[in-house]
Amino acid sequence: MAVLINQVVKNVEGKSFYNENLPKALAAAQKYAGKEGYVASNPRLLKGRVLAPFDNEIWANWYTANSEEDVGKSPQGKDVYIAVHGGGILGSPNRIKDAYKEGLTDKSAAKFTDKEIQDLLAGKLPDGTTIPVYTFNDLKNGNIPKSLRQYAVVMDFEQAKNAVSGQVEYKRLKNDPLVIVRAGGVQEAAAYLDKAKERHQNTQYGSWHPFNEVDPSQPQGRLLFLILVAGNGLFGNLCLDSYGRFVGVAPEAREAQNLVRTYKPEDVAGAAQELQRLKEFARPEHVKSLEALLGKL
Repeated sequence: MAVLINQVVKNVEGKSFYNENLPKALAAAQKYAGKEGYVASNPRLLKGRVLAPFDNEIWANWYTANSEEDVGKSPQGKDVYIAVHGGGILGSPNRIKDAYKEGLTDKSAAKFTDKEIQDLLAGKLPDGTTIPVYTFNDLKNGNIPKSLRQYAVVMDFEQAKNAVSGQVEYKRLKNDPLVIVRAGGVQEAAAYLDKAKERHQNTQYGSWHPFNEVDPSQPQGRLLFLILVAGNGLFGNLCLDSYGRFVGVAPEAREAQNLVRTYKPEDVAGAAQELQRLKEFARPEHVKSLEALLGKL
């Protein structure tokens, strides 16, 4: 079964790529996606779970997100946290391999240079790509375009450090800054947590980070994981030298998101007439769902 990532007119499905060597898993997903596709970030994975039925593969597995959480110092010497969705410094399999060769931190994160962090703060990636950089308040206030697949969010390190790390009530996580960043927005976090609560039928969910044990004077970063065990949560504290399972989305699947067309009032009137005809033979519960959909147009 394919992994449901988005749903507009029809399902947009991704393909998962697993390997015991994380960089190999990432490379396979990137090869499948090609230049016009993408490897799913944490917000994309969570959105996929919100849209997918519980029997979809996306609810049956753990995943590595194409999202990273980095720490370091700004040019002004301030401790900062930077989340990158859609591929950052660690968006390159070779950069991850280089981190292995250099040796990870004692908390199993990749070591970065000051220049890598400061370039990232300026929206520059090692491969020459430029990405938009936003503040946490930008994200919280809904000022980041929903269509963006690759961007960074900067937060004061102390705010990230004081975020929840563990299992707590769902309601509390909806207001947690790290959960909001990991989900890609306030509404996105709430939607995912509501769906997760429905799926797990429990009172608590997990969000984990290492920042109480991290020194930003050593620039570093790691990838995010969406885990099914040990608290069913969002993990930002797992070892970078780990297994990987990424989701690649090919261009033909991505293009399905662009199939929505504009409609005129007469289109809605025509749909209403067709719905009336359907009432003669369609099941009542199906008609009710269609009426609800028509009411949103």
